[in-house]
Amino acid sequence: MRDDRGVEVARKMMEAGENNGGFADYVDGTLKMANSTKILTEAGNISAHLVGGYSEDLPSAPVAVMDIPAPAVMVSEVVGNETLVTFGEAAADAYRRTYESNNQWDIMSVRNAVREKGRPCGGSEVPALLLR
Repeated sequence: MRDDRGVEVARKMMEAGENNGGFADYVDGTLKMANSTKILTEAGNISAHLVGGYSEDLPSAPVAVMDIPAPAVMVSEVVGNETLVTFGEAAADAYRRTYESNNQWDIMSVRNAVREKGRPCGGSEVPALLLR
C-alpha cells in the first residue's frame, strides 16, 4: 500500500508501532496522520499493530482468501437452528484449526473466505456473525 507520494504506508505505521508507538503521516489527497502501537493479545500471544486515524480507499489491495472445504450445510441452506448449528460448527472448526497454527495471514484468509459471496460457506451475515 503506497500513498500518493509513493511511501509504503503500512510499513511506516508498523515501524511507528515497533518504536513504542507513534504517529505516521501519509498522503491521500491531503496530508493525514495515523497513530500506531504494537499490542500483544492475551489469546495465543499473537502480536498485532493497532492503528487509529487511518482512512484510505484501497480497491486494489490484495485480499487473501483461503480455500476451505465446503461444510455439510452450505450457508444458503441455513434455515433453522439445526442447520445453523451444523454450519456454525464447520465454520468454527475451520477457523479454530487455523487459529491454532498461529499464522495471522491464514487466520484472516479463513475469515475472508467465510465472508466472500459466491463461496460455498460465504456471502451471508450468518458466517460473519459466527466468527466475531
